Amino acid sequence: MEAFSDLARKIQGIGSGSPLLTPIQVCQRPDVKMILIDGNHRAAIALHLGLPIPAARVAARAYLTKIASVPDEFYGAGRLGRPYQSLYLGRREILTGRRRDIRERLSMVSHSDITDATVVDLGCNIGASCFLAAQEGAREVIGFDVSPRLVSAAIALNAYFASPCRFYVHDLNCGAPEDARPADTVFCFSIARHVERRDGLREALLRMTRRVLYFEGHPNTSLSDYGDLLPGDEFPKVELIGLLPEAVDRPRRNRPLWRCERRAET
Repeated sequence: MEAFSDLARKIQGIGSGSPLLTPIQVCQRPDVKMILIDGNHRAAIALHLGLPIPAARVAARAYLTKIASVPDEFYGAGRLGRPYQSLYLGRREILTGRRRDIRERLSMVSHSDITDATVVDLGCNIGASCFLAAQEGAREVIGFDVSPRLVSAAIALNAYFASPCRFYVHDLNCGAPEDARPADTVFCFSIARHVERRDGLREALLRMTRRVLYFEGHPNTSLSDYGDLLPGDEFPKVELIGLLPEAVDRPRRNRPLWRCERRAET
């Protein structure tokens, strides 16, 4: 309490000769609102007292880079010093990741499967595909990832994007979350090899897909490699819609993307 009282005295003394406080830090969002990124206590006290407080603006790129790095995880920035996913604002890449084809991949998704739809992204990483889906008109987007640090990064990034997105920690080895509701459109992008219990992933795909699933395979794989995950009686129409680059340093296009229509309910 004494520390808070001292802050209040310093804020009241600004402009009357007292030493200045370390400025709070803010970043401007695309909608021109400001995000408070450092100095919650100072800002709250100043607001309560109705007094101004010094602030320093942090460039959006620096803010996004700091949040998205997660340097101690391979699927964070544990390789090449880049986050796994690039971040986009519309068609503009605003942060470079190891997967720079996130925007290209979403361009292969039919607008009718996104506009005013509910979308689930299984293995969302820092949420790049979720933010793009929201920018393309999705009504609600929910991302799941097994890494608490990546999910925390996605939540913090959404303070910048201000999208109708929510993010949760979930292990797909356990199937779908207990309270999961089917979504109009599901993304499952290159995660099959990273889920040890394929029956868990299969259960999640079947329970959570209401209409259509976009399934990205790993490099040099074919549909036959995923027959257990995409059974013909549950996904009667599966269409190859494109090939994406293998990796940031291996541009050969051998990563398949399929659009899978779910069996109509009877």
